[in-house]
Amino acid sequence: MKHRLLYTLLTLCLPLLCSAQSQQDFASIFMARHAENSALSCATVSPTMMEKVMQLDADKADKDTRKIIRSLKSCRIVTCKNQAEADDLYNKALTLVRNNAGRYKPFDKYDGKQLYVRRRGKSIVELILLTNAGGTLTIVDLTGTMDENFVKQLSSDNETKR
Repeated sequence: MKHRLLYTLLTLCLPLLCSAQSQQDFASIFMARHAENSALSCATVSPTMMEKVMQLDADKADKDTRKIIRSLKSCRIVTCKNQAEADDLYNKALTLVRNNAGRYKPFDKYDGKQLYVRRRGKSIVELILLTNAGGTLTIVDLTGTMDENFVKQLSSDNETKR
């Protein structure tokens, strides 16, 4: 009887789990809609690669830094260096965010940069940075489990410049 109840619960939860895993991040959606016939490029960086790029040695690494990196699933960096396309693509990115206002919420705005977050409960599961400066569009999309302190730490260098 217990097994039957467990199987029933698993059967009911399976579609929810599958749909949660199949959700695309902002960068994937944006690239799928606008990459064809444009100068957009996208690079994905895993947490392991982030550690290597930052040259974090297991013995020397700051525990907080390592914990932050491990909480991330991926970092996607979308760029367009074609000045003729960058403004239009930036406006399309803003439109995509605004058209999905139930999913993405504004978090902060500074120096021509805009931060948006997607939450699951109290956790931030996606952080999007949109900027268009010097004729270059840049979208940085972090996915993982983050909190507001993490996001504030990422933008803390900019707070002192405001």
